[in-house]
Amino acid sequence: METLSLDRKEALGLAQDIYGIYVKGVYEGSPAEKGGIRTGDVIDFMNETKINEPKDLLFAIKEIKNNATVTFSIYRNLKKKKVKVNLIPFPKEESALFSTIYSAAISGGNIHRVIITKPKAQGKYPAVIMLQGVGCFSQDNMSYPAIRNIVDSLTMAGYVVMRVEKSGIGDSRGKPCNEINFEEELGGYISGLKLLKEQPYVDPQNVFALGFSMGGIIAPVLHLQNKLKGIIAFGTIGKNWFEYELENTRRQFILANESLDSLDSFMRKEYNRVYGLFVAMATPTDIINKYPWTKDNLFIYPMSFAFFQQVAMIDISTLWMNTNTNVLAIHGSSDFVSSANEHQMISDYVNIKNPGMGTYLELKNTDHFLNTASSPKASLNGPPGKFNPEIIQVIKSWIEEKSTP
Repeated sequence: METLSLDRKEALGLAQDIYGIYVKGVYEGSPAEKGGIRTGDVIDFMNETKINEPKDLLFAIKEIKNNATVTFSIYRNLKKKKVKVNLIPFPKEESALFSTIYSAAISGGNIHRVIITKPKAQGKYPAVIMLQGVGCFSQDNMSYPAIRNIVDSLTMAGYVVMRVEKSGIGDSRGKPCNEINFEEELGGYISGLKLLKEQPYVDPQNVFALGFSMGGIIAPVLHLQNKLKGIIAFGTIGKNWFEYELENTRRQFILANESLDSLDSFMRKEYNRVYGLFVAMATPTDIINKYPWTKDNLFIYPMSFAFFQQVAMIDISTLWMNTNTNVLAIHGSSDFVSSANEHQMISDYVNIKNPGMGTYLELKNTDHFLNTASSPKASLNGPPGKFNPEIIQVIKSWIEEKSTP
């Protein structure tokens, strides 16, 4: 779903005073498909609730009981019609190979869905808390093969694995995901980690964090709150957010463009944008008012800009230097979002105060999404590759080595 834009209204032939959400796609076999919602529909009401943007629908649906029937008012081919949809519960995960437990962690006014997978046999097991990357997507019944494979493989290898849903995602209740800040997202993981260590089947002395992308920044902050046995950070950053954004923008501009004629002018605009957001701590509106030429550069972040402003306040180097636990910093050689140098820096920072605790590893032909790719340029511009299972063996071997018997 996406908010109905002016351009979309024009393309569909709808009047400019019509507001609603555009249906970008419908999952096969879903209640929406069975009820008659189609790709290209525009939804403006659910029952009596006006729907202006996706979060309006998400909030409205959360108040509906399972198996209730709701009526959607939609525009299709310039005609208004009503569609009835029976809302069934999202199916729970099941496996014959291990147990799946659904629970919840409370942080402030947010209730986070927690999903735990564990070996079926009795006993206390080492555990891993998964720290996902930036953005608003569910980890429940996930179809993303990389994380799915990692969770299943670790559980079958004898580890308890916890996933924590972000606020407003899936069964979680509370503030919409795209409105939360970094501290609020961190709060969900802090509550989840506390819950994980309290489980009778978890060895609390052997709990690890596996952080992907933004999760790699969350991991050391989480460790300061509740000590971890070790941290694996993949595809993350090793310098302050202001410098990282500038470097990442330049890297991706070069990879995406054959001609570099406009690189310098683009980067000057980018400097105004990034300085405004992460040094002056201004709002996007204020930045555009002061630097009108940054308008096209102010892309929409997958979370609130306040989220990234809090990230920009973190002293990354000092944070890693004070991370007195085992750290494995993994970089995929085809990752266009992060650099090998920054992962080496993470290892070096850790080793300054805790010699031997930091390790850097370069995973060949692997991109930011844990898929195979021959180069960063191929990952950015080409079709997605297949999941690289080598990461699973790297994770298992390292955790096994660092676990206390």
